[in-house]
Amino acid sequence: MTLNITVLTADLIYQSADFRITGKPTHNRSPNIVTLTYSSFTGFVTYAGIGSLWYKATSQLIAKWLTGAGDLSMADVASVLQSKGAELVAEARRSTGRLECMTFVLAGFEGGKPGVYVISNFETASGERYATERSLKITYRRIGQNRKATTIVTGSGADYVSTAGRRALAYAAARSSYDSGRIRQRLERIHLAAEEGERKKGKSTISPHCMVVSFRSDGSGVLRLDPAAPEIPQEFPHVAFGQNLAELLSGAMRSLGIDPAKARIVQGAYASVIPGGNRKLRSHLAGSRSHRRSLSRDFSLESSRQTTPH
Repeated sequence: MTLNITVLTADLIYQSADFRITGKPTHNRSPNIVTLTYSSFTGFVTYAGIGSLWYKATSQLIAKWLTGAGDLSMADVASVLQSKGAELVAEARRSTGRLECMTFVLAGFEGGKPGVYVISNFETASGERYATERSLKITYRRIGQNRKATTIVTGSGADYVSTAGRRALAYAAARSSYDSGRIRQRLERIHLAAEEGERKKGKSTISPHCMVVSFRSDGSGVLRLDPAAPEIPQEFPHVAFGQNLAELLSGAMRSLGIDPAKARIVQGAYASVIPGGNRKLRSHLAGSRSHRRSLSRDFSLESSRQTTPH
């Protein structure tokens, strides 16, 4: 079902997500993050639960849901994820006969302040779990009172990240606001430790490697993939004002004779500015090399997990 970790500070937000899809075949190529740019906020969506449906990764579905929707607020995006997520859960149930767990995490800076929406049918932004439902609920969280950072962990791997570890991560993020590379590396180590802990219990829903996105309140950010990962996603959707820039980039690469399926992106940076009242987006990708084409299948699910109320 995967592991998502979100860290809020006053100046930066960090998000890590692994690549695991469990099914036939199991692989570690799920692009679990969609970055977002709107006039009122910049941020991202990550998810845990249903990994793909009908040849489409859930990240691609999210980008499709938001494409053409125009300029949205964070609350608007949360509402789209709530309604479309419920449809996704219903469709998955018709296909598999099971009620699957599903969580979306929407984080961003809106009005210069960091916040997180958790849209889920089994967990909340405060970390509470409840029996899996057909519909999704929206919960919201900011940095805790009298704190400089807050850590939110979602997905099946949450049980393998201790309370002490979460607090230590938040403390380090608050103290290292100008050394985001150190926090990104710490998140990579946490994912690796969680995968090892899960594997010792005979489970396999977390990939040992992950992608980490960090971004500031001014809209600039860094995307990093562990260069040691043997398998990584090949597409990273970015929606800006209702347009899917990943599709535009893929089209541009093809026009230059470059096959996007054979590119391996290991690091990227992006920034948004507002000259004369109009926001324009500049994206830069680096570190590409040849990579084998990923396998696709009709319907794939990240492994589900039965939950009970606390």
